Amino acid sequence: MLDINLVRLNPDLVRENIKKKFQDAKLPLVDEVLDFDRKNREAIQRADYLRSQRNKISKQIGMLMGQGKRDEAEAAKQQVKDMQDELADIEQKEVEYAEEIKKRMLVIPNIIDASVPIGKDDSENVENERFGEPVVPEWEVPYHVDIMERLNGIDLDSARRTSGNGFYYLKGDIARLHSAILSYARDFMIDHGFTYYVPPFMIHGNVVTGVMSFAEMENMMYKIEGEDLYLIGTSEHSMIGKFIDQMLNEDELPQTLTSYSPCFRKEVGAHGIEERGVYRIHQFEKQEMVVV
Repeated sequence: MLDINLVRLNPDLVRENIKKKFQDAKLPLVDEVLDFDRKNREAIQRADYLRSQRNKISKQIGMLMGQGKRDEAEAAKQQVKDMQDELADIEQKEVEYAEEIKKRMLVIPNIIDASVPIGKDDSENVENERFGEPVVPEWEVPYHVDIMERLNGIDLDSARRTSGNGFYYLKGDIARLHSAILSYARDFMIDHGFTYYVPPFMIHGNVVTGVMSFAEMENMMYKIEGEDLYLIGTSEHSMIGKFIDQMLNEDELPQTLTSYSPCFRKEVGAHGIEERGVYRIHQFEKQEMVVV
């Protein structure tokens, strides 16, 4: 999430960044944040004034009573009560304004680094380096599930009975190959200087909203009923969440992290997601890279 000071001091930069991400529908959010922020700061200023006046007048009540000025003391008491009522209303508005600001700030995209080329989709990607040339075999490439079934390495029917669609048993050499590939990916990253992590597989809601939008969260993540915990959809969620409420010194950067986790998803059958095979379904495993 952006620093609110950046939006206050350079809203045009934030708007231009939104355009560069081709998310023009989010442009009104900048003005909405500025409006709520102005109201919130005015409310805070008014609340501070009321508190100081309330305290000042409260101190005078005892003195007035001691001087026998009962009518003036009662009038002062009424002033204090009126201020207290207004203050309670303002404090509620502060909470509401802060929630509205945060809701919008979580949706406004982060600033793109100056080195990143701008493109509306992957057709405008910039190729920096190429290793070899893609080879298309002369035969029809078998589907990965077909290969595993021929090798007696997957059991979909049993998984449907125990867990429903979107699950599978891996077995025998296919299960060993699965574990070996994860181990290879882990060691490859370690050999390149990455620090290996096994992160928590459940995270709090404020970590979730810090790494993804609420709409994505609802479509992807499983919530633990009755607790402020979500099953992670990727170890990236835990690994980014690792830095919540932390300020990193420049000499601590960059940090290169690699992490293993199972990934729990509700997105089976969503647009662009593999439907038939064993890729990105209800549960899978992944080796992640995170660079800070």
